[in-house]
Amino acid sequence: MSSDAAALKAVKESGITSPVTAAAFALGFVAGAKTSLPKQEALSAKQLEAEERGYPVQPNEVTVRFLEKVFGVGVASFELDTSMTDGGVLADAFKVSITYADAAAAEAAGKPKTCFMKCTKNIGAIQDLSVSTDVYSKEIYFYTDLYKQVNTAIRVPECYGVYFDPADKNRLQFCIVLEEFAKAEYSPFDQEKAPMKLQDVPHYLDYLAKLHSACWDIPVNTEQPGLGEYEAHWRMLNAAFPTTWGVLADQYEAVFEGNLHTKVGDTNWADVEAISDILRGPRGTEIEAAILARMRSRPRSISHGDARGANVFKSKKDETEFALIDWQMWVAGPVAYEFNQVWLNSFTEEEGVSQRFEELVTGYHATLVKLEPKAAAYKLEDLLIDIKLCFCTIWMQYVGFTVGSMEGYKDPANHQAMHNWDLLMQRNCQTLHLTGVLTVLKDFVATLPAASEA
Repeated sequence: MSSDAAALKAVKESGITSPVTAAAFALGFVAGAKTSLPKQEALSAKQLEAEERGYPVQPNEVTVRFLEKVFGVGVASFELDTSMTDGGVLADAFKVSITYADAAAAEAAGKPKTCFMKCTKNIGAIQDLSVSTDVYSKEIYFYTDLYKQVNTAIRVPECYGVYFDPADKNRLQFCIVLEEFAKAEYSPFDQEKAPMKLQDVPHYLDYLAKLHSACWDIPVNTEQPGLGEYEAHWRMLNAAFPTTWGVLADQYEAVFEGNLHTKVGDTNWADVEAISDILRGPRGTEIEAAILARMRSRPRSISHGDARGANVFKSKKDETEFALIDWQMWVAGPVAYEFNQVWLNSFTEEEGVSQRFEELVTGYHATLVKLEPKAAAYKLEDLLIDIKLCFCTIWMQYVGFTVGSMEGYKDPANHQAMHNWDLLMQRNCQTLHLTGVLTVLKDFVATLPAASEA
């Protein structure tokens, strides 16, 4: 079975909702229940299994001895907070609060009182999805290799340890132990409750320019997922766009309590519909392939791939500084790819960010060139076009996510998640219009050989 087919099959069988729902939920629109699990005095069978393996792959496998191995000092006890595990589809992340045997000595040695652990998701179908899309392999590689390069340029969580079986190329079982950002120092954004404001955007784009400049011209490595020839993480969904667009048009209103066209207005919708008609038309496959080829011709850097919402933390001490978590979808390729998640659904129309798209990207490009003079060869006008063409391809993927999520969103228990996703889709439509994507797409198609010439 191909990796694309395996990924789609895994999501269909995940038990979360329906086709590609897991991918949609993985983008951060499900909240977990808050619970706290205290340390067990006697080791359970699962903990004993983890001891033999050398590391936990589930919250209930964490032990005192493992924490002592990570931090190198005596641990008296610990508590687990698994409240966020329901919100993470591709992996389980949970907080560990640590009581050291000698608290004063541990503090003097700079040992953290808390940490986050990220482990394999305990759902077989999700594991299949993650393996087929190289999610586990990519995040492990980030913290074992890329972390050293990235951490010199931008703030990312300190990594206390990465544990996995080197013989397993799929990295199916792993545990990554990470810093918890102090609440007194950093606060996360939230797509709905605390979105990024216009005044934050120039500083944040400068922060991303630091990342991209530090990884400029990263070479191709076909042996390592993520470092091969560029391909968008969820490109597998593009081929189904002619079908998913039709389903979206037919069923959106019933599931999301209103017509998307009506919610975004005639002006926004006219552009969205025209863009979608081009991408699902007779030349749709050719256009998508041509966009990919264009992106593969660009200079390569590392993009986080999901650098928005709760993955972004703002410093409380310096408003120009940020930090990024969740590196499971990083990609080596054109920096234009980064702007998909940064921009497409992060801002309301009222915030005015997309109306200043060219001005803000111009500022980013100037910072990028200042930090990495070789980036001057990547002209600003090409970057602006590339970003908008990337918006086209991720739009196809969001339509696929939406269609796959519909069945699950019919459940009243998922009403808030449904509302969040509806808001996201409205912002997608607004951004496509406000950034002038339709004109760029038409101009790009006009440069392609006519079908009879191809």
